[in-house]
Amino acid sequence: MQAQSALLQCALVSLTFLSATQGQQVRGTFPSEQASQSRIPDLEIIIRNIEAAQEANRPQVPYESVRDYRLFEADASRTSAEVVARVTFMPPNIKTYSIQNHTGSSRGADVVRRILDKESSMTAQDPEASLRAISSQNYNFAYLGEEELNDRACYKLRVSPKHKDISLIDGQIWVDKGSYLIPRIEGEMSKTPSWWLKKVHLVLDFGNLGGTWQQTQTQAIADVRMLGRRSLLSKVLDYREGEVLALQRKSSGLPGRGLNRSRARQAAFSPRIQ
Repeated sequence: MQAQSALLQCALVSLTFLSATQGQQVRGTFPSEQASQSRIPDLEIIIRNIEAAQEANRPQVPYESVRDYRLFEADASRTSAEVVARVTFMPPNIKTYSIQNHTGSSRGADVVRRILDKESSMTAQDPEASLRAISSQNYNFAYLGEEELNDRACYKLRVSPKHKDISLIDGQIWVDKGSYLIPRIEGEMSKTPSWWLKKVHLVLDFGNLGGTWQQTQTQAIADVRMLGRRSLLSKVLDYREGEVLALQRKSSGLPGRGLNRSRARQAAFSPRIQ
């Protein structure tokens, strides 16, 4: 039972890690600084541009996403539970959810509720995500080179947390050379939430959903003591934003700022930066 609880904690932390980057609006202007003409670009300029891009693209409008969560036992080809949840965000820091459907083990819905409860709490307590951001406040950086990801030219950086925290990752990031947004983060949790977890490996993918930079997929693989490997996969199935959600906010009396979009959208998944 303790091991099962540890797995729940693993899933919870993995899915809420870097939740701040969810809902970032993709805009057409980004920092104008350019990397040096030398073979190795100026790392400090890259870091400043990453921070400026995150600051310039904070959530501006309400959005709603439908996510699919799948949990796997030791055999990664066998799904033990599948849960579909609808998540609604109202700027600046209100996030709610509802479970739409679940199959398989009854623990699946419980895991997802714990994940989304934690995500909502973190959004409310840290709306600017300063405690979890990819920034010089939280990380040390090292330049690893350049690499293509989803047909986009990226800088590849090593990131090392400046302090141990379950919401920070020890690994590497890919940074789009044009926008300085981050399409992928991969590595190990810098601190596991339980003795039962020997290691937790995360792969977080981000992409453009209808003009908004969102976390589109999460993979979490945990080595659990005495139980072996367990994993969780989450994907965005549907996304929309705009006037319909604004009316919902008005009718519920929720505070917030004005919209910069006039109609609701439904966006197909696209991992590429537009």
